Amino acid sequence: MTSPIRFGAFEVDTRSGELRRQGARLKLQEQPFQVLVLLLERPGEVVTREEFTQKLWQGNTFVDFDRGLNKAINRLREVLRDSADKPRFIETLPQRGYRFIAQVESTEMTGAAVARTHGNRISHPNPRIDSLAVLPLDNHSGDPSQEYFSDGMTEELISAISKISSLRVISRTSTMRYKGTRKSLPAIAKQLQVDAVVEGSVARSDQKVRITAQLIHAPDDRHLWSGRYERELRDILQLQAEIADDIASQIHKLVDPGQRTSAPPRKVYPSIRSLPQRNFLPRQDDAGGSREEHYPFHPGDRA
Repeated sequence: MTSPIRFGAFEVDTRSGELRRQGARLKLQEQPFQVLVLLLERPGEVVTREEFTQKLWQGNTFVDFDRGLNKAINRLREVLRDSADKPRFIETLPQRGYRFIAQVESTEMTGAAVARTHGNRISHPNPRIDSLAVLPLDNHSGDPSQEYFSDGMTEELISAISKISSLRVISRTSTMRYKGTRKSLPAIAKQLQVDAVVEGSVARSDQKVRITAQLIHAPDDRHLWSGRYERELRDILQLQAEIADDIASQIHKLVDPGQRTSAPPRKVYPSIRSLPQRNFLPRQDDAGGSREEHYPFHPGDRA
């Protein structure tokens, strides 16, 4: 990329190696700047830690790559006034890498080699997806006792996505062995013989919960969709079912653009597995909260 790249109030000049905010030059060291450029080259896509290592630290055999990358990301977030917990620009995917999630604009975009960007949507051909696996959602609550909640959410998600008739969805029994694994998504998908993988996390604090989910096309490790849901924790079973149904609906739009009308909302019944503490929580129908979605390509495109 040779022309200035803009996102929010910031502008990156790759020729001069400068980052500006509203015209004012910001102090940023070479390594964090190169990390930023690499992220901006692939907005909406995951850049793995291995890719950063190969492209930015190649040949430096005595460098602590992980520590260097962590320092570069932290410095970058400091300059951009970004947050790891509530990112506006750089999203962390634990044990995998980072993704630039904000709108990116370039003053010079040439032909088909550069994808059109609209917010967090990038226009790419829609890959064919006939099979899918939902991996166990990570528990980011910092409390091992909350594993039941992330496991229950995983189960709801598998159940909801299994209703998409055009998809073959791998059973929970087959995917639970990958809980906490360090294997790459393409490797897991190859073992399970699926085209795509859904991964995500659950973070619960007091009476609030944040659930994230991403749909990844396994062969090229390409991010297709992501959503973030922040809710007040009132009725766990209802909340899990509503969010799972919404995620399934978004995935359905991508894998089957000519989909039939969705089935009516499910009624939710108690489950010992997903709610061991259900008698201690107030039950209300309105979960409230917010949702964010990111599409890196137009769901109407088809390969």
